[in-house]
Amino acid sequence: MHRLLRWLFTTGKGRAALGVLALLLGLGGWLAWWLASPLFLDTVVDEEFPLAGSAQIEGMTLSPDDVREMTRGAPGAETDAIIDRMGGAADPSARMPVTMEDAESIMQARSGVEERASEAMPGEQGAAVAVLHGEFRDADSFHKGSGTATVYRLPDGAHVLRFEEFSVTNGPDLRVLLSAHPDPETSAQVKDGGYVELARLKGNLGNQNYELPAGVDAAAYRSVVIYCRPFSVVFSVAPLSEPSA
Repeated sequence: MHRLLRWLFTTGKGRAALGVLALLLGLGGWLAWWLASPLFLDTVVDEEFPLAGSAQIEGMTLSPDDVREMTRGAPGAETDAIIDRMGGAADPSARMPVTMEDAESIMQARSGVEERASEAMPGEQGAAVAVLHGEFRDADSFHKGSGTATVYRLPDGAHVLRFEEFSVTNGPDLRVLLSAHPDPETSAQVKDGGYVELARLKGNLGNQNYELPAGVDAAAYRSVVIYCRPFSVVFSVAPLSEPSA
């Protein structure tokens, strides 16, 4: 052992060997941290729906009389509050630009119940339509997932995949895939019939959006898969179906 140590520290070849060993140990430590750290760390995302909030619905306007007609039967104070917020209280004949928030309030006044901002809004403009929906399930006793996955068709014809109340076991290099298989359990099943990778998973917790690439036919895919690419392991699956009316 003494001779080996002397060779390592006193000869050129020995010092080179020490350098290689230190490099290998450093790379090994980095790899171990990259693989293991996600098991102990959470990444939280909280993205709004693409059409939520005060985004204006392009080209859509309403007059105060239009709003009153659309909310007929709702409490007058509720209708007046909507018109006032839209800026039409001072001029009853004014044409007011409509935001998604305004449209949601009108729908709530019409139905009397809480409506999601992402559901169909009054008229044909500005509607985001849910075309596929599913709930995440556990892949096994260790890889667990929950929450909802919904594919929406946006007003411009594009599609977006939305996760809500989402949670999945964290892991290295997780990816969001759409698979043609209705409920895959293995890597081979994920790829059976075709799949498309949308993006790296933004976070293992929280609401998030993923755009479908142009030309991808959403109807051709029947499940959303959270997939660990380095180890070809399924972490969670959301089988997709058309939402009930």
